[in-house]
Amino acid sequence: MGDAPNHPILGGATEYDIRYFERRTVGISEQARKAINILNKTLHRIKFPIHVLPGVFIGSANNECIHNKEIRLISNPSELKHRWLMKTVNVKNLEQHAKHIIPGRKRIIAG
Repeated sequence: MGDAPNHPILGGATEYDIRYFERRTVGISEQARKAINILNKTLHRIKFPIHVLPGVFIGSANNECIHNKEIRLISNPSELKHRWLMKTVNVKNLEQHAKHIIPGRKRIIAG
């Protein structure tokens, strides 16, 4: 994905907007790097799993919650070909993501 432009973690589109990507969000000063290290450790300490069962729908405002996808157990590997997770993202210019678009699909990114 490359480097993101410099931006605050909190605030942006709204005062409660959260813009944080583990292993991509970096501090531009020693104080900021220390703060991100504390944030990383805190998030790992307080995270908890939500087991998404077949037929379950979860919706969230992407920039208003901290979330991740972590695979803990694959109980039926052959069924992975029939499962999907859809994530929507707003972008200003789709052309900058063209190299990641699945051939023959207009707006589906390989990921």
